Amino acid sequence: MDIRKQQKDYIISFWGSNLTYREIARKVNDKFSTQYWDSERVRDVIRKYRRKQDRIEANKLLEKLEDNNPSLEIRRAKRNKILILSDLHIPFHREELFDIVEKHKNEIRAIVFAGDVLDCFEISKYPSINNYPIENELIDAIDIFKRIRNIVGFTVELILIYGNHDNRWKKYIANMHQKKLYKFINPNILEMLKSGFTLYENGEEQRYDGIPDLKIINSWYVNINNELICCHPNNFSKIDIKNAKMAIEHFISRGEQFSTVCVAHSHHQAETTRYLGKYGIETGCMCKPFDYSKGYTSARPQDNGYVLIAFDENGKVNKNESKVYTLDYIDGIDENSQIKIEF
Repeated sequence: MDIRKQQKDYIISFWGSNLTYREIARKVNDKFSTQYWDSERVRDVIRKYRRKQDRIEANKLLEKLEDNNPSLEIRRAKRNKILILSDLHIPFHREELFDIVEKHKNEIRAIVFAGDVLDCFEISKYPSINNYPIENELIDAIDIFKRIRNIVGFTVELILIYGNHDNRWKKYIANMHQKKLYKFINPNILEMLKSGFTLYENGEEQRYDGIPDLKIINSWYVNINNELICCHPNNFSKIDIKNAKMAIEHFISRGEQFSTVCVAHSHHQAETTRYLGKYGIETGCMCKPFDYSKGYTSARPQDNGYVLIAFDENGKVNKNESKVYTLDYIDGIDENSQIKIEF
């Protein structure tokens, strides 16, 4: 038997015990004379095993119900869709986020968070009299993804890509004067949602655990099965559907294989069913309106919403079952601008 398989089986044997992941890691390292295992790797093994057991138990329950009720037809949920949520800008996300995940949880195989997951408000180059510490954004985001994981269980992949706001962190570090400190700081802020992070303040250490099974793509786009590309380009156009068309042109020129592209960043929604033989969607956003657009008559209200991409039995995008959802706009008339004068 492969030595790694033996180690994993040994780890699984502690499932349901009162031992912590760190204690289990210590035991397996001692038994097999290795230093490979730590708490995160142990947690990943146990969670994958638990996920597998949950699927087995669910199938057994369905078979039992069908055997006991021969006249009862049970339709197994067909997980043939991917939910795309872009531009959350945590902590300025729309509260409907959790309701949306709950609504679609039984039909999706994955959720793609298509960039600008965090706002990185504190390190923005734009002036503001308000402040929200970057560590609070990270803490909020970890709590949000834990809540989402609890809603969807462990059969749904949570995939995150980078947007321009997420990359503010990397730019901020690059501008630091103490260059020798680079090696101690993770430049990829979304990785910190996965691995966790530690704060040192006033002589005290505070550890925040991440969510190890998040899938972080250290890029501005992800290509899923050479069929669906989700991306968050740095540039965008104010012209309807122009962003999707530019993305299609770009990925064709790179030689990427795909049939459909979903483009974030512009905070607007648009759709083209046929451009250069491809299907293009602009996703809208899942954040509240920002103050910096106020006072600009050239600015148009953002489109809040999300996208659900369906796949057929051959693994190809099914345009007929895919859908762009639009949420109600929440920032209309400015009440502070309204006065009455008696005549």
